[in-house]
Amino acid sequence: MTTGFTALSYALAAILAIACAALAWALHRSRRLLREEQRWVSQLFDQLGIAHWRRNLDTQELWWSNVFRRMHGIAPDEPAERARSLRRLVPEDRQRLQSVLEEAYTRGGGETDYRIQQPGLCIALSVNSVVPARRQDCRARCLGA
Repeated sequence: MTTGFTALSYALAAILAIACAALAWALHRSRRLLREEQRWVSQLFDQLGIAHWRRNLDTQELWWSNVFRRMHGIAPDEPAERARSLRRLVPEDRQRLQSVLEEAYTRGGGETDYRIQQPGLCIALSVNSVVPARRQDCRARCLGA
């Protein structure tokens, strides 16, 4: 009787291990596909000249697209920091933008605009939609374009 029980226990453990491995592989594959999709969307936005960014609301980590960086005069190797993105904004828009962003994070979304002082006398207008989202892994992120 114990031999049959032990064999059954090993068989169930093996089945459970196989199921866990299959789930882990599926999760890894899903995450890889999601990263590929995010890269594809980012490349599409860049080709269309649409500046976009992401912010992890839990860690405060920022990521900026190449178009966003060019628009704000930020070199590709400079770290993504909010203060850096505000450098070229028309001074009167800086505090308002920060307030609108924080409100959008707590409210669940929003829209804003701000002016960017380009080299020379040119001022560009940027219109933004802010969309906070919680990923399946429960990390809160915010997307802007």
